Amino acid sequence: MKGNEQVRRLTFCLMVVHRYSCKKCKNVFVQAVSTSDTDMVPIFLSSVYAPQSSTLVIMELTENELRFGWNDSMPKRAEKIFSGNAFFYIDSTQVCPICGESLEQKQISGLSDYIKEHPKVYLVYFGRKDEEEIVVHL
Repeated sequence: MKGNEQVRRLTFCLMVVHRYSCKKCKNVFVQAVSTSDTDMVPIFLSSVYAPQSSTLVIMELTENELRFGWNDSMPKRAEKIFSGNAFFYIDSTQVCPICGESLEQKQISGLSDYIKEHPKVYLVYFGRKDEEEIVVHL
């Protein structure tokens, strides 16, 4: 991808935010999901969330994550960058990653609207060298 601004614009165009809550453990989880066919975009993004700090991290997927899945690797990558936080990935089963109960969807909003109320949103993408991760506060 070229430049910080291009990646930011693309992220705002592609992502919507889903909020879920667990009736059993009362935790709230947030997930940013792509709104377009991923075959048509130059960057592949997914997200992880740290409920204790209300931090949402939207991350560019690595080649291995695209091939083999990212349920385990993305939270670990986010925890290395934002130490002291436990991150969780909400997959299509919408099961609470803490207690295993079903999550109830509460709200869907655009990324811009979500950021107005929740300032801890970050984008992590790769620079020119694939191993160089760039962190941007949205």
